Amino acid sequence: MPGQIRAISAHFRRKRQPACQDFQPEPRWLRANAHRTGRDLSNLPYYIAFNRWKSACIVHGVYARYMEGKKSTEGIDLDLLKSRIDLSLELADEAIQKA
Repeated sequence: MPGQIRAISAHFRRKRQPACQDFQPEPRWLRANAHRTGRDLSNLPYYIAFNRWKSACIVHGVYARYMEGKKSTEGIDLDLLKSRIDLSLELADEAIQKA
């Protein structure tokens, strides 16, 4: 399975990237934001991971409705939709490893 996920991830990075995929906050910006707001941003990787996991759950729910026939699949690339689930989970895992 990890090989499949890497292949999907590579394909997706070449084709259609989720907007959040490349979100890498600049350390200088983070320090300035933390200083200005007084917020502790040390858990940011956790929140990024949670957001990506939550996105995978939402897309999976949409995918499930298509697969159950509750929505028309006309014009829908189900393989691409499924690959977005896998990629979001992979990105969540990468982010949580930084936490």
